[in-house]
Amino acid sequence: MKPIDESAPVPSGCRTAAELGSFRGAGDRLGIAPSAVSQAVAVLEADLAAP
Repeated sequence: MKPIDESAPVPSGCRTAAELGSFRGAGDRLGIAPSAVSQAVAVLEADLAAP
């Protein structure tokens, strides 16, 4: 498994979504579209081989 770059938008988007409980809230806080947050979560899941 690759180490996670904590400065990359994928981890911060995923972390923010987890903290706020929504992709929309995370997108609003980060200034990006909710779909970008969703894609970031999908990338992280794929990297971790999650279902």
